[in-house]
Amino acid sequence: MRRLRALIRAVRGSRWRELRDVAIAQVSLMHAQAQLWLRPVGEFLDTGVEDRSKYRIPLVDADWGTADRWGRAVNRAATHGIGSPQCLVRALALSKLLERSGIVGHKVLIGVRWRDGAFIAHAWVELADRIVGDTESNTASFVKLTDVRVANGQGT
Repeated sequence: MRRLRALIRAVRGSRWRELRDVAIAQVSLMHAQAQLWLRPVGEFLDTGVEDRSKYRIPLVDADWGTADRWGRAVNRAATHGIGSPQCLVRALALSKLLERSGIVGHKVLIGVRWRDGAFIAHAWVELADRIVGDTESNTASFVKLTDVRVANGQGT
C-alpha cells in the first residue's frame, strides 16, 4: 500500500522523468538479479586488472548529475519496487546504467568488516573516487577488497 501511495504522489507531482528513471532502474535491477542467479559463481565477476588511466578524464557537472540521478533511481526502485535486492545487485544495476549513459571509469567495489563475530560484506559504486548511489557514512567502515565487473561471458 505504501508503494502505491508513493506512486500516486509522484504522478500527482508530475514527476514523469523520475518515474521513467525508476522504471528503467527496476528493469536493470531485475536483469542484474537474474544474471546473479543464472551464471555460475566463478564466472559472474571479473576481477582482472586493467589500465584505468584511460578513465582519468574530467567529469563535467552534467555527468555527475546523470550519475546521481541514476543512483537515486536505483535506490528508489530497490526501496519501493519489486523485491528487495541486495547491495551487489544494486551496484551491478547502477554500473550498467552508468555504462549505458556513457559514463566511464566507475567501478563496483566490495568491502568487508567484522561485526558481532562475523564478516559483513557490502558492495557499492565509485566514480572518480566519489561514491554514487550510496553514502560515505555507509561505506566508510568497510575495508575494500577489490573492484569487480560483470564478466563478458567469454572467459573474461
